[in-house]
Amino acid sequence: MAEITELQKHIGTYGKTRDIYAKYKASGWDQDFFDMYATDIILHKAVKKHFDELGYGKGKKLPSINSLKQEYAVLLTEKKKLYSGWQELKENRKSLLTAKSNADRILNGPQTRQSRCDAR
Repeated sequence: MAEITELQKHIGTYGKTRDIYAKYKASGWDQDFFDMYATDIILHKAVKKHFDELGYGKGKKLPSINSLKQEYAVLLTEKKKLYSGWQELKENRKSLLTAKSNADRILNGPQTRQSRCDAR
């Protein structure tokens, strides 16, 4: 889910900075243009580098935002199902630990009191 969120963020940044980068490239890499839009150009280059590292570009297209949202929704639904099961297991564990603690007190209680009396 974190990967999908990150990819959505990078795709959004890439879309916002693509026009500025294209104009910068068309200007012949003009230094004055770079100085005016340095943040956008640097962001665009960083996002492009990230996509290249993930293998997008040459033969592999970036997924659409909508397909990422759908995949995220499916994963979120699955997570909610698993979370409810986890909650049940957590409650079961808590009751078992309580029962174990009570059993330990009952079985070891007199011995513990005896050893306290011996210690005095």
